[in-house]
Amino acid sequence: MPCSTAATAARRRRWRHCPVLRWQRGNGTGSHRRQVGSVRQSCSLCWNTVGNPDIETDDYIDCGTGTEGFEGLMTGLQSNQTYYLRAYVITAAGTVYGSQIVFKTFTSPVVTTTGVVPGSITSVGANAGGNVVSDGGSTVSNSGLVWSSDEQPTIQKNIGLTRAGAGIGEFTHQLHGLSGNTRYYLRAYATNMAGTTYGSQIELVTLPAVKPTIVTKTVTTITGTKAISGGEVVSNGGGDLISTGVVWSDSAGFDPVDIPSGNRIVQTGQNS
Repeated sequence: MPCSTAATAARRRRWRHCPVLRWQRGNGTGSHRRQVGSVRQSCSLCWNTVGNPDIETDDYIDCGTGTEGFEGLMTGLQSNQTYYLRAYVITAAGTVYGSQIVFKTFTSPVVTTTGVVPGSITSVGANAGGNVVSDGGSTVSNSGLVWSSDEQPTIQKNIGLTRAGAGIGEFTHQLHGLSGNTRYYLRAYATNMAGTTYGSQIELVTLPAVKPTIVTKTVTTITGTKAISGGEVVSNGGGDLISTGVVWSDSAGFDPVDIPSGNRIVQTGQNS
């Protein structure tokens, strides 16, 4: 609806000094350019939500002066709202409006958290999913899962995040790098031009930590007295690793516990 006199005055003061994004020279915007036989003193845009906007009752931005096309940035619009827009010029001969343009702003996407896949929770991870139900009129640029040990995780504040890419529809992702016997909070998210929205929050508790999984690397650079090898921690089992290392012996089937310190290399505090 048209603004009240007080509200309109406040808005007009607010918009009057909005920056001009680009001043076009040469061929202007065409449909929003009109001369009335005198030097143009001001060119602007005005808009409202009911139709036929004018500068006396509605929001506007002042785009400067000149004789070519012009553009301006309209801010403070409401999402999912239809707006009516007209360009106008003010000259000594009066105010002239261009044709009315109708446009609708985007709204945020709709996304749901579909839950944890049954039986997928381990001490180090889990599988869960979401569903981008609607793109809000603007293409979803990214979606996925976000989780944390604190409630209400976001894409800015989390300890883990996955990306499903663009578009709508269901997805299932793996949560990784979790610790054993720990409670996590999880939400699905989706992002479009209007912003990022989140599905409902769900909780999961990982299983107790288990023994880590490790593989021994191939021995290389063998000489008469030396050789190089190592290991790779495939999974920490959901717990912090106290130490990692390599042990060796000239006897097959040896017990690492019985190996003297001269036949072992140990590193401490190495987490996978």
